[in-house]
Formats: sequence, structure tokens, C-alpha cells
Amino acid sequence: MNDAYNANVIFGLTAILTQTGAGDYFATLPIEIQQAINEHADEIHSREELEAFADTMMKKR
Repeated sequence: MNDAYNANVIFGLTAILTQTGAGDYFATLPIEIQQAINEHADEIHSREELEAFADTMMKKR
């Protein structure tokens, strides 16, 4: 992947966290779940998808 793509993915997740108020939710998650979310940021397009992904990862712990 190129740097422009990576930047878009990161900014997309940042936009979700800031525009939907999900940043507070994200901050409460364990660090390993936060890392998994960052690694899969290109798959997350809404707060609902963020919460579903986090729930799935929490169940796998």
C-alpha cells in the first residue's frame, strides 16, 4: 500500500472517532483492541462498524 492510501485510512478512522464522538469509546478499549482497530481501519466506515469490530475482538480475547 502507498503512503497516500495509508493516510486516507488513518484520516478516515480519525474522522469517525471525532465526528461521531466515538473517540471516548475508543479510549476506553484495551490497548490490544485499539491496535486491532488501527490495523483494520480500512474496514471501518462508521461508529456502528467500529463498535461491532471491537465487540468481535473482545469476544476473541
